[in-house]
Amino acid sequence: MTEPTSISQSVYVYEKLVRLWHSLNALVIVALTVTGYLIASPLASVGGEASDHFVMGYVRFLHFAAGYLLAIGLLFRAYWAYAGNEHARQIFMPPLLSRDFWQGVGHEILWYAFLVKEPKKYIGHNPLAVLFMHFVFVWGIVFMIITGFSAIRRRHRAGQLATCTVQQLGAAYFRRQPKPAQLASLDYVADCMFCAGSYLCRGARG
Repeated sequence: MTEPTSISQSVYVYEKLVRLWHSLNALVIVALTVTGYLIASPLASVGGEASDHFVMGYVRFLHFAAGYLLAIGLLFRAYWAYAGNEHARQIFMPPLLSRDFWQGVGHEILWYAFLVKEPKKYIGHNPLAVLFMHFVFVWGIVFMIITGFSAIRRRHRAGQLATCTVQQLGAAYFRRQPKPAQLASLDYVADCMFCAGSYLCRGARG
């Protein structure tokens, strides 16, 4: 008598462009965190011509470029939430008004608290992971973009806010003009929270 065999079926969940976005985000967030720390706590000055020692200039430019990649990546990902499959829109449009969704969140919390024996099975992220990624990943990125770009805006001599043109934004990174302290701190805290959230979220995936 032969043992019954279980037949597994492959399901295409996360598309290549979604995985590419996740990989790009990982590199960009690390770059923003490291360069953000160096901008807040610059390296010691060295003697000689400034043009021969432009380390901090490159650090600021890398931070600037990584911020643009983060913003452009989010715009693309928001578009792909509509153009991609149903799993591509999970973290962008969670069913917050669904009773079943919140029951699933509660069940996952009970499982992590060792109050139930087994988690429920899901294709893609479980409800707790969807909730976590929506507020920490999506809104965390939005928060970083807003605080990052706000920190480098300039003001007119008359006190009015200057328009953030590409030329102005680029020039801000090549001047020795630091970010406003409060915005720089918020931006860096957001970077660190995002890195921590990326690590913790691995345990909340279905």
